[in-house]
Amino acid sequence: MASPDPPHPPLSQTTTTSLAALLSFVSTPLDAILAHNDGSTMPDEARRRFERMVRDAAGAGGDTPVPAYRSLLSSLSSPPTATDLATLPFDDLLRVLPLVDKTNYINLFTPEERCFEGAPPPDFLHLSSGSGGNPTLWRRALADELSVAPRFEQVLRDSFGCRPGPGGKSSLCIIAFPLGSWVFPPTTPSPPSTHHQVGGLFTTLCLRHLALKGYPLAILAPGNDPLEILRCCERAAGAYDQTVILGYPPFVKTVVDLHNHRRAQGLSTFEMRAIKPKFVFAGEVFSESWRDMVGERSGAENVITDIVSIYGTADAGVLACETPLSVVIRRWLSADPTLSRTLFGKSRLPSFLQYDACTRLMELTSPATSSAPSAAQEKTPAQTGAGPAPPKEDEGRTLCFSTLPGWRGDAAKGEWDKGVVAPLIRYNIHDSGGIMAFDDILDFCRKNGFDPVAALPESARGSVRRLPFVWVFGRSMWTVSLYGANVYVENIMVGLESNEVKEGVTGKFVLLTTEDEAGDTVVKVIVELAPSHAPSAAFALVVGTSVHASLVRLNSEFAHYVPREKQRPVIELRGYGDKEWFPVGVKHKYTV
Repeated sequence: MASPDPPHPPLSQTTTTSLAALLSFVSTPLDAILAHNDGSTMPDEARRRFERMVRDAAGAGGDTPVPAYRSLLSSLSSPPTATDLATLPFDDLLRVLPLVDKTNYINLFTPEERCFEGAPPPDFLHLSSGSGGNPTLWRRALADELSVAPRFEQVLRDSFGCRPGPGGKSSLCIIAFPLGSWVFPPTTPSPPSTHHQVGGLFTTLCLRHLALKGYPLAILAPGNDPLEILRCCERAAGAYDQTVILGYPPFVKTVVDLHNHRRAQGLSTFEMRAIKPKFVFAGEVFSESWRDMVGERSGAENVITDIVSIYGTADAGVLACETPLSVVIRRWLSADPTLSRTLFGKSRLPSFLQYDACTRLMELTSPATSSAPSAAQEKTPAQTGAGPAPPKEDEGRTLCFSTLPGWRGDAAKGEWDKGVVAPLIRYNIHDSGGIMAFDDILDFCRKNGFDPVAALPESARGSVRRLPFVWVFGRSMWTVSLYGANVYVENIMVGLESNEVKEGVTGKFVLLTTEDEAGDTVVKVIVELAPSHAPSAAFALVVGTSVHASLVRLNSEFAHYVPREKQRPVIELRGYGDKEWFPVGVKHKYTV
């Protein structure tokens, strides 16, 4: 007979702290979580949290510093003193603290060294996908999930109408992100080392916390198998008011197209429109015509509220999310490239989102020095009395952010909770983009004859929150260069969304340069065809004409720098799921 188990030891401090954090989250309304924001990019509460985080991480505020960050500061040619760190106000701290990234920080220290000294062992480890190089190991804890869950809460509540209490729409959330580890097959050009995808797992954990908070949702996680996702929709969705599919844009579009193809072939009578589909996309920029196309093919009722993009990264989870307000502004800008360039400083249309500046404080780097200017140097249009003064196309300004903790308990009494295991302070992820205050964006719209609040659907009028805006173009690796002109992935996407092309392609492609018969460099686009289409010279001609037209219309550098006789791209068509270029179940790369 087995001996009885010994008495269970008392709960550890780590456990009690985690339970208290979870209880605080599930009992705090979203409005209260976001209450410290005032619409500016540098709210007072964010400044206070940043100052405290820096002092703790550097060891100036206690005896549990972050060893890696303290070592980094001491290695500077003019390191800030303990007195500096303890007394300097926010603006002055920004002047003395370095930007960090994977090269000068993450890759130089172990995951343990990047955590607060004495931090409990992590209960969640993951590797980033390595899209910018080799995969990176990250340590996570419950606090990291609780700082990200409000972004999903915003989407569910403000866009989809899923909320606790009477009137909240019950939602089946289907996680279509990859789960676990995966590798590029040997036939893929330039295969990176093993990739690990944690997006699906992290999303699942965040949604579980929202279910505990009372949100009427259930989670299904079939992974990235298109047919299995459709089976889940057909078998389980009928019991819910709506179905939310979360995944990468081109992959989810493949699911939608497969559904329509199966119906056309008589293989299924299931109608996606009947399950009230909603979509949450992450990972890449898409155009407004693409949003319309997915809405039309899936039967989404209103693309302004039903199709939402989030800005996420393995480094710090979800940083920002689209809101109905940001979507109507982006759609307005997409119709007028001149206004878009005036606001964003580039001819491309970026992702356009809102964020919580008190948990993810964002800055814009200076192109000349690659260091972020202080808040005093960052004047908004309202402060200067002029309209936005966007950077030139080649200035290369990128976003950096700091992961900030939250107060739990009475802030006035100093009840401080670090809230993050491994803080990132002025972390440069090298995404090109910008930030602007809430009032300045709305002023820009109204001065140009557009009232975005009035343009919102009636159901979304109550979703407006005074949060700052961020726009993201993506990373420079999503370009190729030709005759000194950058050719962007987004330019190609628009060409594949024309009426003449969109029914025959999935939207996936690979952009590269090659040599023509004369030995001159030209743009080449390898395009994945829809399941119903086979490669043909005639359709390749149609695709080439559409892509060329979008390149010349949207990319002034391409139109003016590239000789006309070299502007037409070479188009190579590949069948659906081509094993060499478009293997099913693998996170797609648009450039090589």
